[in-house]
Amino acid sequence: FGAILIRTGAGRMLIDLAIALTGHRRGGPAKASVVASAFLGTVSGSAVANVVTTGSFTIPLMRKLGYRPKFAAAVEACASSGGQITPPIMGAAAFIIAEFMHVSYLTVIIAAIIPTLLYFATIYFMVDIEAEKDGIKRLDKRTLPRAMNVLKHGWHQLLTLGVLVGLLAWGYSPMLSAFWAIVTLIVLSFRDPLTRMSPVDLLSALESGVRAAMPVTVACACAGIIIGSIFVSGLGLKFTNEVINMADGSLFVLLALTGVAAIILGMGMTTTAVYITVAALIVPSLIHLKVEPMAAHMFAFYYGVVSTITPPVALASFAAAAIAGSSPMGTAVESARIGIAKYLVPFAFVYNPALLFEGPLWLTCLSAVSAFISLWGL
Repeated sequence: FGAILIRTGAGRMLIDLAIALTGHRRGGPAKASVVASAFLGTVSGSAVANVVTTGSFTIPLMRKLGYRPKFAAAVEACASSGGQITPPIMGAAAFIIAEFMHVSYLTVIIAAIIPTLLYFATIYFMVDIEAEKDGIKRLDKRTLPRAMNVLKHGWHQLLTLGVLVGLLAWGYSPMLSAFWAIVTLIVLSFRDPLTRMSPVDLLSALESGVRAAMPVTVACACAGIIIGSIFVSGLGLKFTNEVINMADGSLFVLLALTGVAAIILGMGMTTTAVYITVAALIVPSLIHLKVEPMAAHMFAFYYGVVSTITPPVALASFAAAAIAGSSPMGTAVESARIGIAKYLVPFAFVYNPALLFEGPLWLTCLSAVSAFISLWGL
């Protein structure tokens, strides 16, 4: 679905919409990068792909208005790496979370909403502070695309996202929901010459989707062998007990060990493979210490994603650095600073599961406001 949506020009439309909404504000290009990457993350689950798609436009624009190359690249890397945690399309790992927990994919999507907003809000705050400090100019509103004009040509692309989420909410399987969303998208794309798909475009999109799925399939197959071996041998229970003993019963220490393990694994494995491995070996230990199952699985998922901006192997940061012409390692360090929320938010929702919509709605709202204020204070 994501590959076909991008092929209809949704990526360009989302970037234009982000620029129309934020380009005239202080530090506009960087804020547009954050918003565009958040938008693009709803249809793409790849950090590097998001960097290449939005960064090729936003990074040169940020540099032109006075942002340091390293900062411009780091902002784009952090914003783009949020794609895998952004509903409704969160990469293959989100589907596996649903399978592990025996819950619907919609449940996972809902749980991810507030942590995603917290993450992007933190980046937005940092961009605003940097713009004020360096006196970054605004973009002339007359040169920017108009939001209504953008939506005039792209409203049907946003509608298909609504179809996808709506079908999931009605209880349809992810595969069937994606199928009908694709059918809706193809039919509606013919209403506008700018988004109309030829048979060649459709075949090319299908090829892109298959190519993107192949590494995930291989990783899942290999991880499945590992998990099967763990459970058959009884190593899982032994490992859980050893990890708890190592943490001496301290939840914070266990969370820190889990985070470090996931980051190290993420340096050489895909996010999906990292999540599966951590979910099989360490998540049971977290649940044993009374962590809510959704919080435990989301913690493993988040720290599987964070390696894309964590030195020394920070693929999203390195891709952005190549576009900006900045130091790859310097950009990675700057990315880790700007994206600090991705390291902190998982701890927040473990200690306060209300951030994942676990509990009454009033408590979720209160917790979200408190978390926003705390991150803004950073």
